Amino acid sequence: MPADAANPMSIDSIRLVQFTDTHLCADPLGRVRGVVTLPSLQACLQHARQRCFPADLLAVTGDLVQD
Repeated sequence: MPADAANPMSIDSIRLVQFTDTHLCADPLGRVRGVVTLPSLQACLQHARQRCFPADLLAVTGDLVQD
């Protein structure tokens, strides 16, 4: 339902950005399955900032830390 004067809270869609299973390590250079997790997350965040923001909802789910 489109937003209109009669119902200003209605929306057509929402923008959800989700980051999941970051597996961040205590060591900033820590690897999981060969991937240095912190720079990988930083690259994902930069990608999202350029293409997906502003977001209506940001979800961080799954395994956030490895150790």
